[in-house]
Amino acid sequence: MYLVGVDIGGTFTDCVVVDEGGNLAIGKALSTPHDYSLGVIESIKAAGEDLGLPATELLRQTTLIAHGTTVGDNALLTRSGAATGLITTRGFEDTLLIMRGGMGRVAGLSETEMKRQSKTDKPLPIVPRTFIEGVRERIDYKGAVISPLSLEDVRQAVARLREKGVEAIAISLLWSFMNPAHEQAIRAVVEEVAPEVFVTCSHEVAPVLGEYERTSTVAINAYLGPKVSRYLDSLVGRLNSNGFGKETLVMQAYGGLVPVREAQRRPVATIESGPAAGVIASMFVGNNLGHKDIIAADMGGTTFKLGVVSGGKVFRENKPVYGRYHVLCPKMDIQSIGAGGGSIAWLEGHTGLLKVGPTSAGASPGPACYDLGGVEPTVTDADLLLGYYPDYLLGGKMRLNRQKALDSVGDRLAGKLAMDVTRTAAAIKRITDSQMSDLIRKNTVYRGLDPREFILYAYGGAGPLHAGAFCRELGIKKVVIPITASVNGALGLVGSDIVHEYQLFDRCAIPADPTRINSNFQRLEAAGLEQLSSDGVERENVTLERCVYLRYKRQTHELATPVPQKEVLTEQDMAQVYDLFETLYEHEYGKGSAYRDAGMEMVTFEVRAIGRLAKPRMARYPQSAASAGKALKAKRPVFWETEDREMLTAIYDFINLDSGSTIDGPSIIETPVTTIAVYPDQSGYLDEFKNVHIAIK
Repeated sequence: MYLVGVDIGGTFTDCVVVDEGGNLAIGKALSTPHDYSLGVIESIKAAGEDLGLPATELLRQTTLIAHGTTVGDNALLTRSGAATGLITTRGFEDTLLIMRGGMGRVAGLSETEMKRQSKTDKPLPIVPRTFIEGVRERIDYKGAVISPLSLEDVRQAVARLREKGVEAIAISLLWSFMNPAHEQAIRAVVEEVAPEVFVTCSHEVAPVLGEYERTSTVAINAYLGPKVSRYLDSLVGRLNSNGFGKETLVMQAYGGLVPVREAQRRPVATIESGPAAGVIASMFVGNNLGHKDIIAADMGGTTFKLGVVSGGKVFRENKPVYGRYHVLCPKMDIQSIGAGGGSIAWLEGHTGLLKVGPTSAGASPGPACYDLGGVEPTVTDADLLLGYYPDYLLGGKMRLNRQKALDSVGDRLAGKLAMDVTRTAAAIKRITDSQMSDLIRKNTVYRGLDPREFILYAYGGAGPLHAGAFCRELGIKKVVIPITASVNGALGLVGSDIVHEYQLFDRCAIPADPTRINSNFQRLEAAGLEQLSSDGVERENVTLERCVYLRYKRQTHELATPVPQKEVLTEQDMAQVYDLFETLYEHEYGKGSAYRDAGMEMVTFEVRAIGRLAKPRMARYPQSAASAGKALKAKRPVFWETEDREMLTAIYDFINLDSGSTIDGPSIIETPVTTIAVYPDQSGYLDEFKNVHIAIK
C-alpha cells in the first residue's frame, strides 16, 4: 500500500510515493496552469513509472493522497478570482476600502517601496464599491440584537448582486462573531434565491475581533471560493476515474491537512500551503537526524521561500498579509522573494544595473533553455551556461537548449554590460545568492537568532545547487539536502496530520474566572472532536492543543501563549500561563519590556484539534566505506564564482552513490530530479537515509 503526496509549484508539480517499507518513488511534471489537475495526474504517472506501475494501479493501491495547491495563491496574485459581492451592516460599506487608513497604502510593501510614499497607493479592492451592499441590522459587542435584520433589504441586495453577475458573496456584519444569527439568516436567503453562488460568512472563517481584517478575510475567501472549488472537484474526479476512491486531503497554510470539503469551504487557508508542507518535511527529516534548529530553504522555479524552526517549533504568523491584503488566518511564518530558477535577469532602465527577479518565466514559457518559447534570460539559463547543469533535466526527460540560453544572456544582457557571457551568468547567480542570504539574515538575526547555530535544509529544484554559496556568506557550517530535495513539499504532505483550528473571542480581564476559561476551551474542543470524528479519526489518535492570546491593556497586539491540557484548569494553572506570557513577551520585545502593573487581558481562545495519521518511515541503507569513484560519470568544466574561475569538475550519479560515501568539492551530484553542488573547500557525505550533508568551511 502507498502514501502519495502531490504539491503544485509555479513551474513543476511534484509527487512523492512512499510504500510500507519506506521506499520512495518520485515523480515530477510541468505544472499545467490551464488545468492543474492534469499536471497532478502526470506527476503521479511519472512516479508510477519508477515503480513499474501504471497510474491506475498505483492509485488503486493508495491509502492516502495529500495535496498542496497553489490555485488560490495564483488566483489572488493574478487577480483572476471570482466576481465577488459583499453584504455588510448598513453604514459600514466602506470598511473594506478604508482598510487601516494610511497604513493600507503600505501594507505588504518592502521597506524600499514604503519610502516612496508619493508613489504608493492602496491595492485594487477585492470587491469593487459597486458590489458592496449594506443591510439594516445591528448586534452589539455583547452579542445582543439592537436592531433586527431586514430580510427585505437582504433579498434586494442579493437580487442586485445577481444582476451584476457575481459568482460569490461574502457576508461580514458587525460583531457577528459574538452572535452569528444575522449572518446565518443572510446565508439562508442567498442559498434560497441564488443557489449557484458561492457564499461564505465571516463568523465561519475569522470569528475574532478586527472589523477590517475579518471583512478582508471573508472577501478573499469568497473571491477564491469558486475557482478553488472547481479545481478540487476536477482533481477528485480525475483521481477517482483513475482508480482512487478514498478521501483526498488538502494542506492548509498553518501546517495541517483537511478533507476536500473543508478546503472548499475555506480556500483562503490554502494560500501558501505548499511552502508550509516543505517546512513540515524539513522537521520530519530533522526528527530522524536529531536536528531541532533548522532553516528550511526552498528555491523553486519561481520563488525562494524560507521558514525557521527553533527548538523544534516553527514560527507562526497570526495576521498575515497576502498580496497587500490582511487576513485573519494563522499560518506558518514563511517569507518569500522572487528568486527562483525561472527568475528573469534584466537591466534597470535609468541605472543600467543588473537585476534578478522578482518576475519569473514560470513553467510557461519558462527559461530560454527550456526551448518552450521563453526568450528572457533566467537564473536557470545562467546556471546552465556556468556548467552546473548538463544539457538535460529530470534524468533526461527534459532537454535543455544551451544555444538558446547563450543567445538570451548574450544578446539581452552581456552585450549591454560589456561583459562576456560567462561573467554575466556568474553575476546573475551571485546576485541571486545574495538575495537569498539577505532573506535568511532578516529572518534569523532580526529575531535575535544566530544563523551559525542552525542547520540549513536546502530543497526545491534549484536550492541544492545554490545553498553552498549563500550559506558561506552567513557562516552556516552545515547544509542537509534531503533525499526528496526537489519534491520536499510533497514529502511534507504525507508526513502531516489532519489539523483543524478553532478560535473564540472572549475578552477577559486577568485574573479571569477559571470556570469561564474552562467553558471556552471545552466548547472549542467539542467542536474539534466532532469534526475529527466525522473525518474518520479514532479518539486515541486525537491530540488537542490549547493557547490563549494575551496582551497588556490598551495594547492592540496579542501574543499566543500555550495553556496546559487539563480537564479542569485552576487559578494556579492560569497563574503559570500569565507568567509564561510575560516570559514570552520579554523574549519577543526585549528584557524589561513586560509590565504587569499595566494590567493584562485575554482576548482569543484557540484549540488545535490534531488527528494523527500514520507517518511514512524512511528506508535506511547499509553504510559503506566504499569510494564514491564508482558513481563518477564524467568531468566537465564548471565556473565556480566563489573561485572566480572555471575548474574541471567531477560529476557524480546520485543513484550509484552508497550511503556512507564522501564527496570532496568541487563536484556536482546529479539526481534524476535535482542537482547538488559541492563547492571548492566543501565536502559532502551521504547518511543512512541517503540525505546529502555538506560541510562548509
